[in-house]
Amino acid sequence: MKLTQTEVELRRQLVSARLDPDQLQPWPAWKIFRAFVHREVEDIYDAVSFQYIASDDEAESESPTMFWVRQFTERNAATGEDELVGSLIVEFQYAPDTVPPNDDAEVWSLDYPDLEQWSSVVEGLPQFQDAINREPALTRVHFEEP
Repeated sequence: MKLTQTEVELRRQLVSARLDPDQLQPWPAWKIFRAFVHREVEDIYDAVSFQYIASDDEAESESPTMFWVRQFTERNAATGEDELVGSLIVEFQYAPDTVPPNDDAEVWSLDYPDLEQWSSVVEGLPQFQDAINREPALTRVHFEEP
């Protein structure tokens, strides 16, 4: 799959599972996302993260938000550094006071030997457990460029 096809492909898989990308049920969507991150993307490096923000002080929001991010980078030939080229994001925003209080969390796949260990760690987090079994107020699947 090409980088430009990632959002369309994830949406296709969600719809094939009878999930509406704009009103996702978190657990079934997680199972699809977890499988999706194993799909190779041509000529690109990627990493996956789980992010949980209890509240966003900058946006003055008290809505807990869970993100699943597949981040894509390319190696800059001149500097040898990886440069961000985009991120595919699955976002779940919850109404205030519908998820138990938790600290922010961020877990990257690069910190684990493989995606299975990463997903096991994520699934054991209280932030994941508390959010995955509740109905979000808003869901979005979108691709962001830097």
